[in-house]
Amino acid sequence: MRAFEFLDSDGSGSLSLSELEDGFAGMGLYMARPELLADIMTRFDTNRNGKIEYREFVGTLYPT
Repeated sequence: MRAFEFLDSDGSGSLSLSELEDGFAGMGLYMARPELLADIMTRFDTNRNGKIEYREFVGTLYPT
């Protein structure tokens, strides 16, 4: 999925909070409130390891 690849700037296969922030900024979306990014992380990081893996990203966007 291109969106995940765009956000995964270090190619690790997971997204950190800073990658989310940088990715959104790269699209011209600046989060005025840090809690918005924290909320995104909470919703997508289903295993609560502090990172969003590809399967979590896709599973949250396209639940079965």
